[in-house]
Amino acid sequence: MKRSRKLAGVLAAIGLAAGFCMAGTGTARADVIPPSGTWAEIFNPYIHPQGFSLCVDNPGGSRDIQKIQLYHCHGYASNGAPQRWFFTAIGGYNKGTGTVFTTYRIRNQASILCIGFPETFPTGVDLIQEPCSSPDIEWALEPVDPSSSNPDFMLETLEPRFSFVGHWCMAASTFTGNSPTRLVAEPCEPTDTRQLWNLG
Repeated sequence: MKRSRKLAGVLAAIGLAAGFCMAGTGTARADVIPPSGTWAEIFNPYIHPQGFSLCVDNPGGSRDIQKIQLYHCHGYASNGAPQRWFFTAIGGYNKGTGTVFTTYRIRNQASILCIGFPETFPTGVDLIQEPCSSPDIEWALEPVDPSSSNPDFMLETLEPRFSFVGHWCMAASTFTGNSPTRLVAEPCEPTDTRQLWNLG
């Protein structure tokens, strides 16, 4: 079933006067707020082969450290646990700008593991799931257009050891939408629809 662009209260945009954005422009930004205490699907609204939306998926619901992927959305089905993601707010403080912001660990319901990637990550490295206690990577939900109701956001990695400097964003490996599709880390680019996500 094709995902609706309506977020039905799952997302809310609020204006912050913190003056922080990943690009360091010092402009105000709006936060994308994931649901609290329940799960959400993460889907790409621009890649939908044969009328199907694709969701971030833990293949087979495995509890192993393995690559994650995009797969036909079925998080609301009885077997949908591999596509159900819980967002745990961590929070952060940017020493360089003196601003406070929210980051998240993103945990899968089926595996109880979190989205991360290997210790070394050149452009295009496959994203993986790994124990939530091990990665020092947290994720920011960066709105593409903070001044509008556009629900599109990027999932940007943040590294606490580098004072929460953004580096890479989650991206589909191709535009074709062949399912399954690899999920990779690439330099953040808000005009690249492979890097744009919604919650459902």
